[in-house]
Amino acid sequence: MDCSSLYFSYRLCTTFSIDSLGGSKSLKSDKSRIEFIEAKLKIDNYQLDIIEGNLLNRNFNRYSVELKESDESFITFYFTDTQEMKDLLEELKGFIKIDLNMNDSYKTITEANWMNSFTKNFKPFEMIEGVWILPLKDVEENSKDLKIKNGGIVIKLVPGAAFGTGLHETTKIAAKLLKKHIFPRANVLDIGCGSGILSAIAAKIGAGKVVAVDNDPIAIKKACETFEINHLKINTIISDLFKEVYGEYDLIVSNILFEVLVNVLKDAKRFLKQKGKLILSGIITKKIDEFLKIAVYNKYELVEELQMGDWYGCVLENIRKEGKDHEKI
Repeated sequence: MDCSSLYFSYRLCTTFSIDSLGGSKSLKSDKSRIEFIEAKLKIDNYQLDIIEGNLLNRNFNRYSVELKESDESFITFYFTDTQEMKDLLEELKGFIKIDLNMNDSYKTITEANWMNSFTKNFKPFEMIEGVWILPLKDVEENSKDLKIKNGGIVIKLVPGAAFGTGLHETTKIAAKLLKKHIFPRANVLDIGCGSGILSAIAAKIGAGKVVAVDNDPIAIKKACETFEINHLKINTIISDLFKEVYGEYDLIVSNILFEVLVNVLKDAKRFLKQKGKLILSGIITKKIDEFLKIAVYNKYELVEELQMGDWYGCVLENIRKEGKDHEKI
C-alpha cells in the first residue's frame, strides 16, 4: 500500500454498546442510523506516533489517518457527542494545531456513510509475509481468494463494529510472532480478540483448538462473523480477560494496552501449559524494561522480541506452572 493511501486504526469502528453511552443524543436506536461527529485535522507526520500512543492509552479507537508524501497528513476522528470531541481535542492540543472554533472542520456523519468511505479506501493487502487480508463489503458477497504465492493464506473480513484491519504495528508484531511459534494441533487462546484476526490466523495455520476472548459483546459478534466467512470453527467467550476462561493452552496471544498486558502476564500462568508460550504485543518501547522485569518476577523466560516503530512485542515461555489445573473445554 503506497504512502498516499488511507489506513485505519486496528480497532477503528464503534467498540461500544448503546447503553454504555448513557443515552447520548447523537446515538440513534437504529444501528444503521448511528451518527458520529467527524473531525478531520491536519497533523505533522512526525507527531503521528505520539498522537496514536496517546489515543491508545485513552482506549480511543475511532479514528483514521491519511498519509501523504509531504510532511503533513490528516487524522480524522469519529466522536459520539460534542463533549467527547471537546475533551479529547483539548488533551491533544499539545500535539496538534487545533482551533476548536473551526466549524468547517467538523460534520455529522452516519455509520452507513462512514462505512462506505471505509470500504472504498480499504483494499486487500499483505499483513505479514504469507498472510493477506481481504476485506469484503458484504457477508453474502461471493469473492474469489487472491492468488497468493508460496502457499500464503487469506483472511476475509467484513468492515463493521470492532473491525481490526491488521495494519497497526502492534497487530503485525503479534501476527508475525504467532505465525512463527504456532505448531500443528496447538491449543491457542486469544485474549482481547477484537475482530478475530489473530484467532483466524492461528486456525488457518493449523491450530487444534482456538478460543477467542473479548469483554466487548460487539467485538465478539464481529469475531464470529470473521470466523463464519472464513469457514473456521473457533470458540468465543465474552469475558473480562480470563474470568470466564477454562482449560490449558500451548499458546496465549494478546495484543492490547500495556497496563492490561501486565494483568494478562500475571494471570496467564494458570492457563498456560508448562513450557507454553505467551505472545504479547502493545508495549511502548519506553516501557520495555519495566515489562520484562515483571515477566522475570512472574517466572517467565524471554524467548524472542520484535520491535516495529515505537511498539514492542515478545514471546515468553512459562518456566514454572502455578495454580490449579482447569477443566478443559
